[in-house]
Amino acid sequence: MPAAAADLVRAYSRSRPLVNAATLRTTRFTIDIYQPTGQRVAELVDDTVSVYDGNLLLKTFREIEVELLISGDLADDILSTIEHLLLDAGAVGDTPLPKLVRALSPRASAKPDVVVKPLDGSHPSARRLVRRSIAASLVQMIRHDAGVRLGDDPEAVHALRVATRKLRSHLRTFAPLLDPEANRSLRDELSWLASSLGVVRENEVLTERLRERETSMPKGSAASLRRLIELLAQQRLDARLNLLADMRSPRYDRLIDNLVRAAHRPPFNTNAKPALRQSAARVGTQFTAHAWRSLEHLLRAAGDAPSPDTLHEIRIRAKRARYAADLIESIIGEPATRLSDAASSIQAMLGEHHDSALAEQWLREVRRTRTRRDPAVEYLIACEQRDRSELEAQWAHLSHQVLTDKKATKWLRIKQRPRTT
Repeated sequence: MPAAAADLVRAYSRSRPLVNAATLRTTRFTIDIYQPTGQRVAELVDDTVSVYDGNLLLKTFREIEVELLISGDLADDILSTIEHLLLDAGAVGDTPLPKLVRALSPRASAKPDVVVKPLDGSHPSARRLVRRSIAASLVQMIRHDAGVRLGDDPEAVHALRVATRKLRSHLRTFAPLLDPEANRSLRDELSWLASSLGVVRENEVLTERLRERETSMPKGSAASLRRLIELLAQQRLDARLNLLADMRSPRYDRLIDNLVRAAHRPPFNTNAKPALRQSAARVGTQFTAHAWRSLEHLLRAAGDAPSPDTLHEIRIRAKRARYAADLIESIIGEPATRLSDAASSIQAMLGEHHDSALAEQWLREVRRTRTRRDPAVEYLIACEQRDRSELEAQWAHLSHQVLTDKKATKWLRIKQRPRTT
């Protein structure tokens, strides 16, 4: 198999070797279908597929597909006529499937490594909630892995990073229910991956910020802005190469393997059995209440003009509260959604504030490497400072709004996390 193709399925194969599952040989006949007027209206493709294991013929099957070359009522009539002729000749209608799936049969339709099971039933347990939280985030990680490797869609890096950080947050939220050593190991490895993803993502965000400034830049600064964007492109290439090296390493394979095992059998604390038997709604509410009150306490202590370090910690706690509420949204419904939205509003504003601070830091580093003053860099630094000042001016209102939104928090009546003994 080509190395590039093997790389795209690494999240599924990990350290396991790829082997030839089957060899397919197709004999194809193509028939053009015309109207009496001479108009070509459809193409019929008749494939006979032979499936081999080495030189051993395992089975054969035949597929007939019809592609219409016209549209409208006439097309529907022609398709119906062709269908009846084929059925009368002995063809059997079937669900369209890729040839490889049909060839591999049960192996191709087997359950994936990780299945996200819904929290259905009258009273799903906390055990199921924990298992689902791990599985859902892991599925998202695996789903976006290939997109990151291809590099065509910047959102793939963002999506994989969010899934990684969300899973790490879930493991922190449920820490009282999990084995400390196993939990710490998973979180440390997720932090390693998130950091590698973060360098690439922050570069993408900064590049987008500079491009958005293009129309407002002072006259004569276009060349300077272009050089800054080119510098970011080179830095992104270096960061991406480092990220891909990490994702092609045995360490990454072990992380995914360990997460797959955790999704099937979470490393529960032996003392957590009583809590795990409780309902997901009750335990999830307890953990969400704990995360929210941690955020609420810091919001009240921070006042109307918190320091940058405090804003950063508020952002982290808002993210934890949001992720905790999201976990039980399907059970609790609108109240959990409202709480998640409240936390999200804080996260969004402070995320923008954080991006601006990183942008200014990068620009200042560029300035330190220059021997001559660059007006474009000075202008961009001033823009970032202005943007943060505008956000900080809105902070007191947003903080007050969140703290006084009783509808978002009145359902959080349970004040303690579940006991594990």
